[in-house]
Amino acid sequence: MKEIVVIGAGAIGLATAWRLAGRGNSVRVFERGEPGEEASGVAAGMLAVGAEADPHGLALAPFRRHCAALYPEFARAVERDAGLDVGFERCGTLAVGFSAYDLERLRERDAREQGLAARTLDGEEARALEPALSPRIAAALRFPDDHAIDPRRLVRALLAAALGRGVRVLDHCPVHRIVVRDSAVAAVEHARGRTECSHVVLAAGAWSGLIEGLPEALRAPVRPVRGQILRLRPAAAGPEDRRSGGGGATSPARGGAPPLLTHVVRGPEAYLVPRADEDLLLGATSEEKGYAKEVTVEGVLGLLRAAYEMVPGLADFAVAEATSGLRPASRDGLPVLGPCAVRGLIYATGHYRSGILLVPGTAEAIAAWIEHREPAPAARGFGIERAIESGAGAHAAAEALRW
Repeated sequence: MKEIVVIGAGAIGLATAWRLAGRGNSVRVFERGEPGEEASGVAAGMLAVGAEADPHGLALAPFRRHCAALYPEFARAVERDAGLDVGFERCGTLAVGFSAYDLERLRERDAREQGLAARTLDGEEARALEPALSPRIAAALRFPDDHAIDPRRLVRALLAAALGRGVRVLDHCPVHRIVVRDSAVAAVEHARGRTECSHVVLAAGAWSGLIEGLPEALRAPVRPVRGQILRLRPAAAGPEDRRSGGGGATSPARGGAPPLLTHVVRGPEAYLVPRADEDLLLGATSEEKGYAKEVTVEGVLGLLRAAYEMVPGLADFAVAEATSGLRPASRDGLPVLGPCAVRGLIYATGHYRSGILLVPGTAEAIAAWIEHREPAPAARGFGIERAIESGAGAHAAAEALRW
């Protein structure tokens, strides 16, 4: 039995702990705050293989597809262990455009993403699927195989499933240092003392590069990128029109009316993700503001303007929540994933905008590395050595951290 420490209790850290504990390992998870309260807690949960693709992310496409294929069984297994719903929805995505330029970009993506069952629609065809779309929308690209999940439900279920397998989760207990002895992991030092271990999984998100004890060249080269996100809710006429939900939350009663949207809708500047409770998630900005997590007037205004242009019926919705999170981004926007020169240290960070989608494949790959098995081919090639220029060593890693 291996003694494993996972640093970070977001969706990736908890899924990894759950998977490793199921293989007979002793697992502790250390979290600087509450489980899932950082990037995972404010993610929209789009499981979009095609609709998120762009020319700079083609290197990630095989891993995205691999993870998407794992998701249905992964979601069922977590729900089975936790006894909780993770909010997995087979909804599809509509990427919409307003202009001839947008239409040309959609057609280029359609040609590039053959094999994803994408289909180009004109405005009338798009509105036949989603009547709430603006009449200004000229075209759309539909990805019927894209899905979505509720990250908050997923985190709650992963936490329950991990605890059920004997994982010990220590919240409000940041790890300060990874102790390395003879080029191997020996322990971690944290707010409550020191814990001996044989393996460390570094899944601390945007804080991964701040943990001490590693050679400078092996510090995770990630930085925080702020994303602001809004939860929109159909406005209720009065208290009698609202019903209580779990945990004190409320949801609108719409008198049997259909939901405003049934697909994820992505525009040039924002996206809308429908939830089972009829709320809509609206996001998300990408801002280089260090570790500042404020929700700003500029951010909210830009999101609301972009959403209203796509779906004018949102004018009747209430802003039920406005929040932000810090995505961990590497210099090239790809994950930092896999083992390194320090034996027992495995990275699971830098997932940037794809963190929720990449959860099952990341957990699977980490378990393989710890058990000295080969991970799926799609999970390879994201090691920390990618971030270090040949011959530049620590200097390149330090530059990546300052960038």
